[in-house]
Amino acid sequence: MLKKYFVYVLAFAVLFFGACNNLEVKEANADLSALTVSEGTLTPAFSSSTLSYTVNVVNAISSITVTGVAADPSASVGGQSGQPVALNAGENPISIVVTAENGTTQKTYTVTVNRAEPDPANALLYAMDLDTGTLTPAFSPDIESYAVSVGYAVTSITVTGTAEDLAASVGGQSGTPVALSVGENTIVISVTAENGTTVKNYTVTVTRAAPSANANLASLTVSQGTLTPAFSPTIESYAVSVGYAVTSITITGTAEDSAASVGGQSGTPVALSVGENTIVISVTAENGTTVKDYTATVTRAPPSSNANLASLTVSQGTLSPAFSASTLTYAVYVANAISSITVTGIAADPSASVGGQSGQAVALSVGENTISLVVTAQDGVTQKTYTVTAHRAAPTVSGGITIDHTNFDPSSLSDSEILAAAALKVVFEHASTGQDIVGDSDTDCSVGENYDNSESCGLKQLYDSNSRYNFDRISLSEHDSLNADWFSSHSGLQSWRRNNPPPATKLSLFLGMDSDVLAAVDVAMYKYCWIDVYSAADDYITDGAGYAASEIAQREAFEASNPGVVMPYWTMPLQSDQAYAARDSYNEAIRAYCAANGKWLIDMADIENYAVNGTKVADINGHDAAAGAYTLSDGGHLSSTGRLRMAKAYWRLLAEIAKR
Repeated sequence: MLKKYFVYVLAFAVLFFGACNNLEVKEANADLSALTVSEGTLTPAFSSSTLSYTVNVVNAISSITVTGVAADPSASVGGQSGQPVALNAGENPISIVVTAENGTTQKTYTVTVNRAEPDPANALLYAMDLDTGTLTPAFSPDIESYAVSVGYAVTSITVTGTAEDLAASVGGQSGTPVALSVGENTIVISVTAENGTTVKNYTVTVTRAAPSANANLASLTVSQGTLTPAFSPTIESYAVSVGYAVTSITITGTAEDSAASVGGQSGTPVALSVGENTIVISVTAENGTTVKDYTATVTRAPPSSNANLASLTVSQGTLSPAFSASTLTYAVYVANAISSITVTGIAADPSASVGGQSGQAVALSVGENTISLVVTAQDGVTQKTYTVTAHRAAPTVSGGITIDHTNFDPSSLSDSEILAAAALKVVFEHASTGQDIVGDSDTDCSVGENYDNSESCGLKQLYDSNSRYNFDRISLSEHDSLNADWFSSHSGLQSWRRNNPPPATKLSLFLGMDSDVLAAVDVAMYKYCWIDVYSAADDYITDGAGYAASEIAQREAFEASNPGVVMPYWTMPLQSDQAYAARDSYNEAIRAYCAANGKWLIDMADIENYAVNGTKVADINGHDAAAGAYTLSDGGHLSSTGRLRMAKAYWRLLAEIAKR
């Protein structure tokens, strides 16, 4: 039984004290932090611990407002706080009640206002107010004479007196606007006590200043150019020089004396002729008679006749001779692979214009190509023509070439060259990135989708831009075999997407191509994938240069056995988000071999490595990387821009092969 009772007591204690912990403690602060009166002065000075105060006011004060501010913002202030209280003659107790946040703690502050008894003989003023200026000395009921100084701009003044005794009357010129003459003006305020016999006169002598004769400027600013000499109020003549391009100017003056006026051409845009232009800023002083003219002579230069170039640059090759502004004729020599060039001139005078073919990509024919840049000087008459003759080398018919970022675009090729490319019979073994380029059509280039069938492949994109880029196609999967019979009735492309086995297997599949297929085709090629250097890939490439040497040795024997088939090489594709040293070394070895041995090469890595603006892209370790605009979010599969770029390179390769 005792044990059960103890459990009940313990449970009650837990509930009770837990509830107590959740109770909010209310403040008990009922102090004021401030206590103010609208008239008179508190005696003693306010202190939150002092509860009783007195204020003495004259009989003329018929009401007063006492305002208290609580020290604790959550406390409330009541009683007569903030309310106008009518005053009787004698003592008037006013109570301010502060209630603390807890609702029980209160504190009452009492202010006893002593209003003076009426005095029938009191003719004193309680206050004297001016609508402008300041009394000297400060007002006191016992001082009867005052002085006030005002500026010339003040033409009238109102002086208002308030009697100490409510029954007294205030007359004279009190409360009446008084017109002021220059010099001294006497104003009298008369107070008559309630008894009608006691009178007191207060005199205010108002001195109005004479008008200012100050016609100086405090500043003079120009919207163009610089004042010479630097501005000084005592210097009245200035010069300003501006270029021919400045057709107007605004000169603004600010007077030293705010009562003065600034006129003439101040603040007004003034049209400028070539040569000297005189602009006058006039300042009229407050007195209306003193005038000062500031003059600025603005000289506008004639237009420049400078039609020189400051620089002349070419996007390909080297100018010969080196650029000089006085040399008008140049030559530049480029390889046949260079199909266009941009020549850019920058004028020595920024106001001159550079036209002609400056800054334009100019398509190059084999041989001489004349490119002219015309510089027109600012005067619109003087011209100078700079001429650059670009010599494009003829194509090398024997041996293959490299298709890279400098020459991949087939747009400069003739329709007959494109038709010749379309007539070739081609086998291409690849995986997903290859499908990004050539697609999966069984008809022609008017259809075909990328690696995941979500968008058009590169060949279709190019066809959509110009239907001349078309040939027959058939697409085979990893479960199909290359079909030699298809070529008996078709030219064009037999595309074999053979999945993505290890690199060595890809090479073996190509080298094991059936002899009847090889006998039927003009071109046979394959490409590796960007994952072939992945650590996660089966039998991935770790030694790029070593793998390339082994591959080349096997291919040379295969090519020697099939001399009638062109077998272009491909560099390994890049990624925009990852780069590998093994990939770089493989691509460098393939490039070097193809260049040294006249082999055909689609340098896909190079085409991906240069952004559209021609900037080469590298990762933080200096390895080649694809420009981000050419890949999807996985960093390897090609974006629409990348697919179109590689489709152009594919066509360019076939067209160059067809020429040979």
